[in-house]
Amino acid sequence: GWGILMREGIPVFQKNDSIPTALNETAYERHPRTIVGYSKDKQYFYFLTIDGRQAGYSLGLGLNDAAELVRILGFYEALNLDGGGSTTLYIKGKGIVNSPSDVNGEREILSILYAI
Repeated sequence: GWGILMREGIPVFQKNDSIPTALNETAYERHPRTIVGYSKDKQYFYFLTIDGRQAGYSLGLGLNDAAELVRILGFYEALNLDGGGSTTLYIKGKGIVNSPSDVNGEREILSILYAI
């Protein structure tokens, strides 16, 4: 993941000069996002997908806006993971529950994060 969004209940995303300029520039653009985090009492672990790149449905969020969203939702700690066309949320028994943005449909993903 790249982009710590929330630390101890405070939005902390900011431009990072130690990463390539292109990443910093796209961080403020609206894109699909995949975010994980947990509650202050560590009783809840959150998976959040934000769809994007779909005019009339969802344009996505910049990471600064994503940080504000997770604050509003009550995350205590949050990390941005890979997003864009890779943003996919699958729930066993329901299938894919978001609207992936890749124009070729669902992407083959080589790494996942899952909870049992």
